[in-house]
Amino acid sequence: MHVPRCFALATLALVAACAPSEDDPIRTDVVEARQHYEAGMGFIESSLGRAGADSAVMHFEAAVEADPDFAQAWAGLSRARVWYVSNFGMPGQLEPATEAADRAEALEPDAVETTLAKGYLAYRGHRDYDAALTEFLAAEEAGADDPEVAGAIGNIYRRQGRLDDAVEYYERRLTLNPEHTRGMVTLAQTYNVMGDYVGVAGVADRLDAVGDARGPVWRFWAHLNSGDTTGAWGVIDDIERAQDIEGEFSFFDMMHHFYARDAEALAILPDSAFLWNGWRNELSQYVAWADQTDEHSDAFDHWIANRTQLLDSVPESAASAAVQRSNLHGQLAMLEGLRGNAEAAVRHANQVEALDAAALDQWAGRGDLWDVALTHLFLGNHDRAMDVLEAQLESGPIGAAWMELHPTLDPLRGNARFEELIARSREMERPVA
Repeated sequence: MHVPRCFALATLALVAACAPSEDDPIRTDVVEARQHYEAGMGFIESSLGRAGADSAVMHFEAAVEADPDFAQAWAGLSRARVWYVSNFGMPGQLEPATEAADRAEALEPDAVETTLAKGYLAYRGHRDYDAALTEFLAAEEAGADDPEVAGAIGNIYRRQGRLDDAVEYYERRLTLNPEHTRGMVTLAQTYNVMGDYVGVAGVADRLDAVGDARGPVWRFWAHLNSGDTTGAWGVIDDIERAQDIEGEFSFFDMMHHFYARDAEALAILPDSAFLWNGWRNELSQYVAWADQTDEHSDAFDHWIANRTQLLDSVPESAASAAVQRSNLHGQLAMLEGLRGNAEAAVRHANQVEALDAAALDQWAGRGDLWDVALTHLFLGNHDRAMDVLEAQLESGPIGAAWMELHPTLDPLRGNARFEELIARSREMERPVA
């Protein structure tokens, strides 16, 4: 596990401060607190899924219980709790995250860890990117050669639409920690949106070099988004042979059948596919394209109910929740549009545009507007769909090959505006050879 310099220095300082004299007993409470702090930081530095976030909170709480004056542990607790807010739709965690950051600031206001906690609170808790950037740049200025600081600055630049600056900081994170696989994936995502598929393929090579299984996945996307379907499906064949899963159904099999416009293959989808939300975006379009929405109405009911429940849990009055609400409205618009529920679909699409999340977060808002464009396309409002797509092109390429290949966009084939959109997007892209 990579240990950031700021954390290592803090640990050394803690050990020195708490080292017993010849007449003093060993401070077991401080030792226990430090052990829990190290464990919590281990989860913070990894990709925090829900289980990881729970474990991080547990360890940081144990650390501050053992040593209530441990400022770094309070800062870590704030960072872990605010992850609940941003990633798991738990706005009730914002208050305890704030209290933990305040406690860290009261104990050690100038500590780098305190600055980081305040930055993440602004970034993940309030989506106040300007305030967060101020804190993170201050941490960098204070000498925090921490890959997480570089990554956080990159994330903010990405949300502000400054993708070149984001890439610079993502590369800095990988210089500080060359095996930071989560950072590699973030970099690949950014290159992909920039239309730099050569960059995506390069990140795939770096993932391969550290033994991360996501390398071939990103190589697949680099080839597919470059229009090289032969190379893309060849990568998938290699993955299946390497993992000895030939003949087993996978997400990529579904994608292959979808892009091949093989409606009959829908019959081989396992029931579990419709329960896994990770497949929802492509799978819902696949089902609708194959004109089998009615046959799989239970899946759509499940997806819509799930997102409606999430939407109801996000407070309407909180400005920081606008991005999350926009994302959920976008998903609901697309799902209702696929089912042909025009009134509900347009209502959700209008909410996305009214919230204008792209003004707050260009990275997240871009995806929401894609959902709006697709919603209008599904409802037959082709001119309105083109209006949204053309506006999207102003902030960067859309994906020329993706638009040429994707079955959902078949109704726009031959549309002069659509063909011009593809040509303009291609001029901004760098495909793999």
